[in-house]
Amino acid sequence: MDLALSCVYARRANRHSWTNLFIVFLSTALGLVLAEILSSWSSIIFSGTAERVLHIIFEALKKADGSFMMFFVPVFSSWLIAYPLSFKTKVFFFLISAIYLVSSILYFIFPSYEIFDQLPYGLVIFDLLYVNGVIFTKSKSVENRGIRLVVTSIMATSFPVLAIALVGLVVPQLRPLMIILCILSIGIVVLVFLFIALSKKEHGDVKHLKKELTLDDLKQYGITGREFDVILLIRDGLTAKEIASTLTISVNTVNNHIANIFSKTGVRSRIDLLNLIQDIW
Repeated sequence: MDLALSCVYARRANRHSWTNLFIVFLSTALGLVLAEILSSWSSIIFSGTAERVLHIIFEALKKADGSFMMFFVPVFSSWLIAYPLSFKTKVFFFLISAIYLVSSILYFIFPSYEIFDQLPYGLVIFDLLYVNGVIFTKSKSVENRGIRLVVTSIMATSFPVLAIALVGLVVPQLRPLMIILCILSIGIVVLVFLFIALSKKEHGDVKHLKKELTLDDLKQYGITGREFDVILLIRDGLTAKEIASTLTISVNTVNNHIANIFSKTGVRSRIDLLNLIQDIW
């Protein structure tokens, strides 16, 4: 259901470049579950070389899926609360996911080296801590009820996963349970997000989906041309530094523009500005 709804959402929200990654993300989560099931079944149905080869394939799929999710979850979580990651931070999480994948492969080849088992597990915990930290500290500025519901579902489902993950540091037998809970929490959060996003699209005015936002749409707020440029880039998920680079102005100037936009429109956060734009668009 999550995967089907994500395909519908991607078609309706095609202005967001990450929606295709969203489909890949859900596909990898589904692949992770299937790989886990098939890995267990392979030892029952097959034996000898066939069982060994299938086990290697399924393990490789699980590690690849886990690596991709470690990159996408922080990116999506930050975008959700209108604090998109900077380019450097995205590179940082890309490197973390790469280290996770490489260390997992090395542990499969050299199982006697415990460091190759502990390192990827520690990176998973770091990923969970980062997502929970960002959501907890930034969520207070979110006023939209729908987004707050998604944020609440993230915190409600991720805290138990994080607790099990921390206990798993000293009780390795609990680590498989952490993986299962993580997949379940992802499914719940995604379903809540897609339900809210698609419901808003269904009940919105269709004309808003067929025309581009213009400066005239915001004339009641007295938005200037440069402020409008900043609004469009905020809508596309750019950070203040990325906006400054795109418009060839300083970060301080961008922040001044954003402050003026907030003052003129009466909003208090990026997510509220995006909701205002959506209502107008």
